[in-house]
Amino acid sequence: VMTTREHNSTGPTVAIEICRGWVHMVRVERARHDDTLHFRTRSVRWSQDTETLYSERSARELSAALETLATEEKLAGATVDVALNGDHCVTRVVSGAADHVQSELASLERRSGAYVSLGPGAKSLATSIRSLDARHQHALLIVANGKTLDALAEAAAAGLKIRLVEPMLVALCRLVNHACFDTDAPALVINLGESGVELGISHQGNLLLDYRLGRRFGPAEVAGVVLRHLARLRRYCTRYHGCPSDRLQRVFLCGDPKPVRSAIDGFGGQDELTVDVLDPTSIDASWHFPDADCPSRLGGALGT
Repeated sequence: VMTTREHNSTGPTVAIEICRGWVHMVRVERARHDDTLHFRTRSVRWSQDTETLYSERSARELSAALETLATEEKLAGATVDVALNGDHCVTRVVSGAADHVQSELASLERRSGAYVSLGPGAKSLATSIRSLDARHQHALLIVANGKTLDALAEAAAAGLKIRLVEPMLVALCRLVNHACFDTDAPALVINLGESGVELGISHQGNLLLDYRLGRRFGPAEVAGVVLRHLARLRRYCTRYHGCPSDRLQRVFLCGDPKPVRSAIDGFGGQDELTVDVLDPTSIDASWHFPDADCPSRLGGALGT
């Protein structure tokens, strides 16, 4: 969580995912007569020039897109939660003895200014620490470019009440856990975005690892990369989180249909992993999406 505001429980629940060139919104309203949840969704292209993501112009364009959403979706005064995909934040995960976690966090914070993928300028940092037992902790360090948070602040000035900002992979882990896909064993969660591939390991709703493949690999190459690193990923789950090495067996893909299909085809012919699309419409029978044209790319906003 990188910024908080008081939650307004009387209004709609709204979440926004900010990607490299798109903003995805999910607005949730509960039916009056039962527990059905109705999800209104909308995607807005906020930038055509995704190569200069952290220019002053891009910050203005992002602010304008958020203000447009606030106006056209009548979100003035609504509490909004925000997910940032890997183009806008870097997440580092540390687990182990408490003194080791604190030392690693301090070291990561000192090096945070070197994340060139986040563009020039000041960086903003936040940490989240969870106790595993009396002596061990699990921590996340999140780093974002200050210009991104400035754009959110401008949107807040237009009437949005920003409650939290979090990494998209954290949100996806929450969504996977809501479906009980990672309750008994860890699962791989792979987001196929505009500018690369983000891979996470989720267990009981917690992000255990954030691994960035970046632009070097296309969707069709994802399977080969995952299978080459599978033994190491399984050892990581065992060493730091006590999961048996053979329990990492499921993969969930999300993103636009074309790259998702390409990635699925790449996993064909192997028997190490079971691969599925993370389809929000099949996760919960009480969720209804009357206007979502591509629910699998809304995973970040839905998880948030």
